[in-house]
Amino acid sequence: MNLEMVMELTDKKIHLMDTALAESAYTTAALIQADASFDTIMAQLKPLKIK
Repeated sequence: MNLEMVMELTDKKIHLMDTALAESAYTTAALIQADASFDTIMAQLKPLKIK
């Protein structure tokens, strides 16, 4: 099963980002722990885009 199939099968909201996996996962996890807003998290991930 790949990520696109999971996105189709789940009721949860999934945001697929074209970012470096390790760096973006660490950044997102740290910001969630700090109770950052969704907009703040997205702003922090923007420089990590690879496409």
